[in-house]
Amino acid sequence: MIHVRRQKERLAAFDKNSDCEATHCFDFADLKLPACAAHGRNFRTCRVLNEDRLAAGGRGFDEHGHAEYEIFSVVLAGRLRHADDLGNGADVPAGAVQRTSAGTGVRHSERNASDDDDCHLLQIWVEPKEAGLAPSHECRDFRWLDRPKTLLLSPTAAGGSLRVRAEVYVWGCCVDGEDVELASPFGRDAGWAVAHTTRGACAACDGLLCVAGGEKTTLQRGDTAFVDAAATVVLRGAARATVVVMAFGDAPWAELSVQDKWARFLDGPGTASRRLAASLGS
Repeated sequence: MIHVRRQKERLAAFDKNSDCEATHCFDFADLKLPACAAHGRNFRTCRVLNEDRLAAGGRGFDEHGHAEYEIFSVVLAGRLRHADDLGNGADVPAGAVQRTSAGTGVRHSERNASDDDDCHLLQIWVEPKEAGLAPSHECRDFRWLDRPKTLLLSPTAAGGSLRVRAEVYVWGCCVDGEDVELASPFGRDAGWAVAHTTRGACAACDGLLCVAGGEKTTLQRGDTAFVDAAATVVLRGAARATVVVMAFGDAPWAELSVQDKWARFLDGPGTASRRLAASLGS
């Protein structure tokens, strides 16, 4: 029921053009996990779960396009600078989250906003519940990094969370000696991803216990647990650990091909050429 992607099993990559150091839970671009690895391409509707570090001095990702994904940046340290062709711009500090709904297509850049400090974040892509929606962007500073649990994203914007157009709930958790229990709004068939980040990496952060559906596993820094079906997840640790937890509904994985995206866009009203171009490579 619980499958663990250990940090050493994740894809590690360094992009010299962006000065980005990243570890990937799934296949990413032309990087492929070993064929025997569980959840090689996705988990439920989650396509990307990366832990990224952008070097200081404005390094990061130049303008590029996406379509038909809900994209979240959960900033763990430093400050991320966002700009897109919808006219949005934001500096996203540690403890804040930004959501970009790519929809029918958006072009954006993501860079380190600091000249002195690295920017450390989780980057997550999830399939939307509905294709062909207008793109949008939103960010919010939750200041969650010292709190036991904070709901960051949800389909209903519950409790002041950011609204996401996908079957997923996302919590940020600081586990510091007390149990943290999370209950899924999807019931006992929910799928869970529990990402023990490397924020504040130290030996005392190791040994986070994850309990779900009667099973348990120990997570070290950089590990991610995938739970196939459970109503609740309990996190237990003797020392402070920064954890991002996602609960997914039972929506099937149905990633659109580039050809499907083009067909949907061409059938839709008022589609601009820049939005069509944004679909390529996403």
